[in-house]
Amino acid sequence: MNSTVDETALRAVASDPQYGPNSVKYIRNLFEYAACAMAMPFELAALDANKDTLGGEAYREARQELDRNRTSKHESAISSLATLNRMAEKLNLTPVYTGNPLDDHRGDVAHAIFSLCKHLLDDLYGPAQLVEAYVERGQEPHPGLGAEHEHAALHAHGDDVGGFFAVWLYAYHQAAAADGADALCTGELGEYV
Repeated sequence: MNSTVDETALRAVASDPQYGPNSVKYIRNLFEYAACAMAMPFELAALDANKDTLGGEAYREARQELDRNRTSKHESAISSLATLNRMAEKLNLTPVYTGNPLDDHRGDVAHAIFSLCKHLLDDLYGPAQLVEAYVERGQEPHPGLGAEHEHAALHAHGDDVGGFFAVWLYAYHQAAAADGADALCTGELGEYV
């Protein structure tokens, strides 16, 4: 399934005087799920580093709690997309989520959410925006900003992008390389940029 989150419909719902104020909490649920899924591999790594200190039962409980939290946020994001679709329908807009979030495979819904996040972050922090930030500060852009991959841009720009965004872009590309969002949920992220 190639369902997507339609940013234009999402913005239209958020901008509506009647539905906009309520829609924000549902939109936030999408981003909270994405942030949780991105952080999970790092949380698992930290947990694994303390496995011996925690002991077997506490370690298992902590891992299960992380998974329950991610699953809960995923369920909330799926329900939020269904609610946003109903809002869009009442406003005679195209659906926010182009499939049926309640019937589509969970991985497909996750991928659509991650794709939206990547698109939004590319708009905010893509190579063109990083070059613009350098020019505004009167600096020469690093040659890496002309590269075709965000990795070079992120490395060249360093902390100005912020750790969250660097992790997100890297995690998204790892998931895309694995042909899905599973890498975000299973800890197959590899090395931090």
